Amino acid sequence: MKTVIVYYSRYGNSRVAAKLIAKQLNAPLHRIEVKKRKNVMTSTFTSLFGRRPKIKTIQLDPESWDFMVIVGPVWSGRPAAPLKTFLAETRLAEKKIAVFFTHTKTDIHKRPTRWMKKVLDHFGARLVAVSGYNIGTKQHTVLKQRVWDLLSQLPPQVIPSADWVSNRKRNKKSSLK
Repeated sequence: MKTVIVYYSRYGNSRVAAKLIAKQLNAPLHRIEVKKRKNVMTSTFTSLFGRRPKIKTIQLDPESWDFMVIVGPVWSGRPAAPLKTFLAETRLAEKKIAVFFTHTKTDIHKRPTRWMKKVLDHFGARLVAVSGYNIGTKQHTVLKQRVWDLLSQLPPQVIPSADWVSNRKRNKKSSLK
């Protein structure tokens, strides 16, 4: 199964997570970039009121991928506005999607996941996995654990080799010593 990773990151937290996921899945990484960067307050209001900022075009031919992992932040309880623009501008019909959120105080399994599922259903795509990382913890080992949580939810055909599970178990045992 052809996999692609797409991320939006304002401060770099989502970029780090996206790179970890891309490395584990041996998948190409694409960055969502806004055309005009706005300050935090304007970005927050954009997200709150459901507006979509203009983004630079990402060349993703629907035939070149079957599975996508979207990585991005949650702003004010909702996925970041540039993610909304990307979803609206990308042909997602009959595709499988996993999402990894970076957040602070939001319970990602409530509002952001419901929103994402609703939008993907609207475009004919299917949400198959959700995970996230609370950036307030600022612990790289916790981030890696959350990435593994996402990877463990993915369909087996997305994982490039079956020995990633045994590597995780071996790494977990060595970290406990």
